[in-house]
Amino acid sequence: MIAKRRSNGSDIQLMRVHAVWIDSWHTPDKYMLFESAMTTEEVFSVKGSYPAPPDPDWGWWIDIEPEDKDTFRMVMHNVSPEGRASLAVEARYTRKR
Repeated sequence: MIAKRRSNGSDIQLMRVHAVWIDSWHTPDKYMLFESAMTTEEVFSVKGSYPAPPDPDWGWWIDIEPEDKDTFRMVMHNVSPEGRASLAVEARYTRKR
């Protein structure tokens, strides 16, 4: 997926993409910031982290994979401070016509 230049979503010169996540359960009063390198791959992948005081920060990564023109799959992993990734969410979204 090739990212297009947006004033708030990518940095062409540095070849970086930025994204945010917010939901009413995990981040009700703030957002989680994600960043990743721009690629031409079909899967869009971004990585972020969140604090877990008094322990080190944990990571979170999101992959979005198009399946066809009306469907995409979103997979989220929680990443321990030691770097172990665990599946947290897997969802498939389909456009309703």
